[in-house]
Amino acid sequence: MRVALVLLATAVLAWSAVLIRDARVADVTDPHALNAPTGPAAMAAADDLRRARLLNPDGTLEAWQALYEVRGGELRGALARGLAVTRREPDNLDAWVAVWAASGRLGDRASLARASSQIRRLTGRS
Repeated sequence: MRVALVLLATAVLAWSAVLIRDARVADVTDPHALNAPTGPAAMAAADDLRRARLLNPDGTLEAWQALYEVRGGELRGALARGLAVTRREPDNLDAWVAVWAASGRLGDRASLARASSQIRRLTGRS
């Protein structure tokens, strides 16, 4: 019984340590902010967010990663990532914004129209 309790406590401590690490890694500037990084700095922020998702299922981190990829010029990756998040979380506004931004720059009119429609739906704007 004691061995099981020790193992459980160790697992809980390890899980907590990973979540604390992920929170620190994910502590980046909001990608919507005017002073958010661009270029290589944006790609570094996207990589930080990728690492922060180790055991965190929150789609916001992945959506923010896609937004930083847009800011860093990795448009195809950002579009694919944003679409992946929207398939799992159709009400994730950040993911739709990433799809909108990437598809607009890539000239993907179908994805742009769909993202625009979803953004209007989620923000209550017609």
